[in-house]
Amino acid sequence: FKQAENDNSIKLIGIDCHIGSQISELSPFQDALRKIFDLIGELGELGIILKHVDIGGGLGISYKDEVGFALNIGFDYVLSENNYFNIDIKKYDLSTDVVVDAGAAGIATADVDLDPLAISIGYGWRF
Repeated sequence: FKQAENDNSIKLIGIDCHIGSQISELSPFQDALRKIFDLIGELGELGIILKHVDIGGGLGISYKDEVGFALNIGFDYVLSENNYFNIDIKKYDLSTDVVVDAGAAGIATADVDLDPLAISIGYGWRF
């Protein structure tokens, strides 16, 4: 930060932090913020004033374990003794309940339906 503060081509305006994804508790964010605020205080004592703090990410989403359905159809087309081409189509159907705990903002629940159609095309080679 000292080096950047003395470089005329850089303007320090803030600090960003990303501690990970799918964190479902507030305490890791609180710990990270304490460290960031300590650093901001130390920088302030050096005359480096930051105006922006971004803690990044957000709380993770909890999904209930569910069982879904998948339909698959496909074929292999032999090109030669060791080479083949294949294609398959998969249709998935999965429903799950999602619970988002946003701390003081409250808890939100939702029913999520996932039903993608996946088409795969491939080339195979037998050793």
